[in-house]
Amino acid sequence: MGGSGPTVSSRTSQKLVQITLSNALDQSEKRLIDCGPNQSIRQVVVEAEMAPSSQFDVFSSVGEVVTDQPASMANGETLYVGPARIAGGSGLTISNIRDLAIDFPTILPVHDLIQNGQVQMFTIKVPASQGRTKNGFFHLAIHCPNPENQLPAAYVLNRDDVLKSAYITAGGSTGARYDFSSKKLPGTNKDAWWVCNGNYGPIYMSLTNDVVNRISGFINHIISVLNS
Repeated sequence: MGGSGPTVSSRTSQKLVQITLSNALDQSEKRLIDCGPNQSIRQVVVEAEMAPSSQFDVFSSVGEVVTDQPASMANGETLYVGPARIAGGSGLTISNIRDLAIDFPTILPVHDLIQNGQVQMFTIKVPASQGRTKNGFFHLAIHCPNPENQLPAAYVLNRDDVLKSAYITAGGSTGARYDFSSKKLPGTNKDAWWVCNGNYGPIYMSLTNDVVNRISGFINHIISVLNS
């Protein structure tokens, strides 16, 4: 019988396994998936439309990357879908996050994206002034796979709560030379709402080569942009 994918009979002739897929950035978003034991976990995620076909990783509850393992290895488990880990680490450590928490107490690393003690994405709630949101804050995901050499990208997670902000735009849509944002929230199939940082890159790179100072300056810049 022709065709590149498994037939219904070949799928149902195997004992299906169940995996719960959760969004690493929003763990209230969960789906229970029935899948063939020999499917790769990557395949399961793509077929469930939980992430794009590339540029994501899947993590176990202890942070192990299981993206290319067979589904049978995760039967009954909850797995977390997030941005792909970058080999070599980010240069932003857990200790740096603790330092940043002195000024930004709501900062939280995305635990599935911690590798060898280094953080590649974190979330943070920053104040919204003048009735700009329903709940008084912007909830952001900051993707920073290489903050020592590259400007991070800030994405708004609570877009539905935003009442006004001139600088929140669909990710990857402006065409500006400084727009390195993604159309989808990194590692997910959710539309990305990027905070347009303007031509802040040269300022960012001119800051002292201390990752805490750079990230702190970036966060303060984003707060200013959102409340402009």
